[in-house]
Amino acid sequence: MKKLLLMAAVALFTVGANAQNTNREPGAFTIQPKVGIGIGSFAGEYTSAKGVDTKVRVGLAAGAEGEYYINNWFSASLGAMYAMQGWKLDIAGETYTYKLDYVNIPLLANFYVAKGLALKAGVQLGILASC
Repeated sequence: MKKLLLMAAVALFTVGANAQNTNREPGAFTIQPKVGIGIGSFAGEYTSAKGVDTKVRVGLAAGAEGEYYINNWFSASLGAMYAMQGWKLDIAGETYTYKLDYVNIPLLANFYVAKGLALKAGVQLGILASC
């Protein structure tokens, strides 16, 4: 229940920054900063064992995305995001923290179907930066 409440609070208080070209003219290029938080948890055989308590790891997610407009309804974007991921386990009074930090590189096709609405599809490469 605590995890659900935490996720709901994060959803309500997350603020996105988006600097965008509202004209979307062909050949236009924008850079959009991205800042947020990630919430990681663990689910597996240890979560059901007696005396084991799992906790979330809250971490920073930050980076930027460049977007190039092909025409007024289609663009391509490439970004780089640093994301702190992982989880915590409490086993018999000892806390174990697993920190997995990634650099994610998304490549997206953006389809602008209506004003203020874009459909995005693509791939993302995730590189483990530290563990």
